[in-house]
Amino acid sequence: GLNLTDGGWMIGDNPAADIGGGHMAGLRTIWVRGRPWPDLLPAPHRTVDDVTDAITILLNERQ
Repeated sequence: GLNLTDGGWMIGDNPAADIGGGHMAGLRTIWVRGRPWPDLLPAPHRTVDDVTDAITILLNERQ
């Protein structure tokens, strides 16, 4: 029920498709480590080791 102009998150493990795409859509991004990070992409807003950590970030943002 939220509008993307109010802010949103993109979570993923693919630097170009997930994080790069999230940046292009104006979203904050969380990268789940795993693949090497390409030098030419903007950095994610947050970096985590697993999806559980990403969920914790999202839950804390809503409070």
